[in-house]
Amino acid sequence: MRIRKLQSALEEKNIGAAFFFCLDNPPNVNMEYLAGYLGLGILVITQKSSFLLAPEMEYERALKTKLKVYKAEKKKFLLEILSRILSRSKIDKAGIEENKCSVALYKRLKKSVKARYTDISGLCAEIRMVKEDKEIAYMQKASDVADRVFSDICRNFRFRSEGELKKFIEGNIRKAGCELSFPPIVASGKGSSQPHYAGDKKIENGFLLLDFGAKYRGYCSDMSRMLYMGNPTKEELGNYSLVLGVLAACESEVKEGVAFSELYNSAIKMFNSHAEFFTHALGHGVGLEIHEPPSLYSEDKKHIKENIVFTIEPGLYFPGKYGIRVEDTVVLKNSRLKILTKSKKELVIIK
Repeated sequence: MRIRKLQSALEEKNIGAAFFFCLDNPPNVNMEYLAGYLGLGILVITQKSSFLLAPEMEYERALKTKLKVYKAEKKKFLLEILSRILSRSKIDKAGIEENKCSVALYKRLKKSVKARYTDISGLCAEIRMVKEDKEIAYMQKASDVADRVFSDICRNFRFRSEGELKKFIEGNIRKAGCELSFPPIVASGKGSSQPHYAGDKKIENGFLLLDFGAKYRGYCSDMSRMLYMGNPTKEELGNYSLVLGVLAACESEVKEGVAFSELYNSAIKMFNSHAEFFTHALGHGVGLEIHEPPSLYSEDKKHIKENIVFTIEPGLYFPGKYGIRVEDTVVLKNSRLKILTKSKKELVIIK
């Protein structure tokens, strides 16, 4: 079904074949999505057929895809075999993922398969953007694991350093049979004013920002929640309430056909005089990768559809002082918003 979707898109754009490469550092996420293949090799999808080229060391794994598999004695011979297979085919226009194709590989490919090449990375991302029910179920499982980890953190907070808390998050996600979606962000005090803070220092008084996610069967979750070490000021509580209000209002605007840019613009309006302290997109798509289309930003004109999983993460960042971000992973399902990340959003105060 997934391959057929891509074949339809290739026909529509008059592209004779699409080549997906994974010659180093597997997996290639599109090969994983289209063929369930996590190894080294080349996936070829034409308008009418599909097959896989794999080095001998990966041959047994490649056979599990149920595609026709051509075996190469060594990885370096894959392009030679591809050239022989397609020698009688008339491919005028071929698609590649430019973001995964080095200059050296591109030069070798042009010699092996003579065609006009076009980038199809956006085409693949668009197909992956609308999730199947099974994919959403995996992401719900990943979100449930992250929720349990957050609950455990709040139930018995005993951490002295950001590094110690990061290790707890990582260890408990793995104990639950999941992987990490990305390295957890644990930012205390002034560190929380940096959206992608990285540090291991002693936990400071003030806001403590946690941004982390689990990955289940390859599918990611993403969530940000806030704690406070000590006694928050009236101003800090007011800004936290503002962020929560923007999140709730944006979630209420999620409807079929609404442009993602409209959600971002709504957040900017609601932040009002504080908008200068909101320094990133309102959110992003989530799936096999932690950052996928769409981007909830003013330039993104894509529209909300059922089964697109994305984050909504308003934040305020006051340089040298503190930052606040609260983030949910959500999906529109049966015309209703479903929030996959269910952890409480009330500020958790640790005294």
